[in-house]
Amino acid sequence: MKPPLTARKVFEAARRGDGLAREVVAAEARRVALAIAAVAPILDPELVILGGGIARNEDLLLEPIRSELRELTPFRPRLAVSQLGEEAVLAGAVAIALEAAQERLFSRGVRVST
Repeated sequence: MKPPLTARKVFEAARRGDGLAREVVAAEARRVALAIAAVAPILDPELVILGGGIARNEDLLLEPIRSELRELTPFRPRLAVSQLGEEAVLAGAVAIALEAAQERLFSRGVRVST
Protein backbone atom coordinates (compact mmCIF):
# COMPACT_ATOMS: atom_id res chain seq x y z
CA MET A 1 0.00 0.00 0.00
CA LYS A 2 1.17 3.47 -0.76
CA PRO A 3 1.86 6.00 1.98
CA PRO A 4 0.55 7.93 3.68
CA LEU A 5 -1.28 5.05 5.33
CA THR A 6 -4.31 5.64 7.49
CA ALA A 7 -6.64 3.22 9.21
CA ARG A 8 -9.37 4.25 6.80
CA LYS A 9 -7.21 3.32 3.79
CA VAL A 10 -6.27 -0.04 5.30
CA PHE A 11 -9.91 -0.94 6.00
CA GLU A 12 -10.97 0.18 2.52
CA ALA A 13 -8.23 -1.97 0.99
CA ALA A 14 -9.31 -4.94 3.12
CA ARG A 15 -12.87 -4.54 1.83
CA ARG A 16 -11.50 -4.63 -1.73
CA GLY A 17 -9.76 -7.92 -0.92
CA ASP A 18 -6.16 -6.73 -0.46
CA GLY A 19 -4.34 -9.60 1.29
CA LEU A 20 -1.93 -7.49 3.32
CA ALA A 21 -4.71 -5.17 4.48
CA ARG A 22 -6.77 -8.20 5.53
CA GLU A 23 -3.80 -9.45 7.59
CA VAL A 24 -3.55 -6.06 9.29
CA VAL A 25 -7.28 -6.09 10.09
CA ALA A 26 -6.99 -9.63 11.48
CA ALA A 27 -4.08 -8.53 13.68
CA GLU A 28 -6.16 -5.61 14.95
CA ALA A 29 -9.05 -7.95 15.76
CA ARG A 30 -6.63 -10.15 17.74
CA ARG A 31 -5.39 -7.14 19.71
CA VAL A 32 -8.89 -5.98 20.57
CA ALA A 33 -9.90 -9.51 21.58
CA LEU A 34 -6.78 -9.81 23.75
CA ALA A 35 -7.64 -6.54 25.52
CA ILE A 36 -11.19 -7.73 26.18
CA ALA A 37 -9.93 -11.15 27.32
CA ALA A 38 -7.53 -9.49 29.77
CA VAL A 39 -10.20 -7.31 31.36
CA ALA A 40 -13.23 -9.64 31.28
CA PRO A 41 -12.17 -11.94 34.15
CA ILE A 42 -11.57 -8.95 36.42
CA LEU A 43 -14.55 -6.73 35.61
CA ASP A 44 -16.95 -9.51 34.54
CA PRO A 45 -18.92 -7.30 32.13
CA GLU A 46 -22.10 -8.68 30.66
CA LEU A 47 -21.68 -6.45 27.61
CA VAL A 48 -18.75 -4.73 25.91
CA ILE A 49 -19.70 -1.90 23.60
CA LEU A 50 -17.22 -1.20 20.83
CA GLY A 51 -17.07 2.31 19.48
CA GLY A 52 -15.01 4.61 17.31
CA GLY A 53 -13.13 3.09 14.40
CA ILE A 54 -14.02 -0.41 15.52
CA ALA A 55 -17.72 0.41 15.29
CA ARG A 56 -17.24 2.01 11.89
CA ASN A 57 -15.57 -1.19 10.66
CA GLU A 58 -17.73 -3.76 12.41
CA ASP A 59 -18.24 -5.64 9.15
CA LEU A 60 -14.55 -6.55 9.19
CA LEU A 61 -13.84 -6.71 12.92
CA LEU A 62 -16.79 -7.99 14.93
CA GLU A 63 -16.76 -11.66 13.92
CA PRO A 64 -12.95 -11.99 14.07
CA ILE A 65 -12.99 -10.45 17.57
CA ARG A 66 -15.68 -12.93 18.67
CA SER A 67 -13.72 -15.80 17.16
CA GLU A 68 -10.52 -14.76 18.92
CA LEU A 69 -12.37 -14.43 22.23
CA ARG A 70 -13.65 -18.00 21.88
CA GLU A 71 -10.04 -19.17 21.58
CA LEU A 72 -8.60 -16.93 24.31
CA THR A 73 -10.93 -17.15 27.25
CA PRO A 74 -14.01 -18.76 28.74
CA PHE A 75 -15.12 -15.24 29.78
CA ARG A 76 -17.04 -14.03 26.76
CA PRO A 77 -19.17 -10.95 27.29
CA ARG A 78 -21.66 -10.04 24.60
CA LEU A 79 -20.24 -7.60 22.08
CA ALA A 80 -22.22 -4.74 20.61
CA VAL A 81 -21.35 -1.81 18.41
CA SER A 82 -22.08 1.71 19.57
CA GLN A 83 -24.45 3.74 17.46
CA LEU A 84 -22.38 6.79 18.38
CA GLY A 85 -19.55 5.79 16.02
CA GLU A 86 -16.71 8.26 16.16
CA GLU A 87 -18.44 10.25 18.90
CA ALA A 88 -18.50 7.37 21.41
CA VAL A 89 -15.41 8.47 23.33
CA LEU A 90 -16.49 12.11 23.41
CA ALA A 91 -20.00 11.22 24.57
CA GLY A 92 -18.58 8.98 27.29
CA ALA A 93 -16.23 11.71 28.50
CA VAL A 94 -19.05 14.25 28.60
CA ALA A 95 -21.28 11.82 30.51
CA ILE A 96 -18.55 11.20 33.11
CA ALA A 97 -17.90 14.93 33.46
CA LEU A 98 -21.61 15.66 33.92
CA GLU A 99 -21.93 12.91 36.51
CA ALA A 100 -18.93 14.25 38.43
CA ALA A 101 -20.29 17.81 38.29
CA GLN A 102 -23.70 16.66 39.50
CA GLU A 103 -22.16 14.67 42.34
CA ARG A 104 -20.05 17.62 43.41
CA LEU A 105 -22.94 20.06 43.19
CA PHE A 106 -25.47 17.96 45.08
CA SER A 107 -23.13 16.48 47.67
CA ARG A 108 -22.39 19.85 49.19
CA GLY A 109 -23.87 19.91 52.64
CA VAL A 110 -25.23 23.03 54.21
CA ARG A 111 -23.27 23.68 57.36
CA VAL A 112 -24.89 25.52 60.20
CA SER A 113 -22.58 27.48 62.47
CA THR A 114 -23.18 27.11 66.18
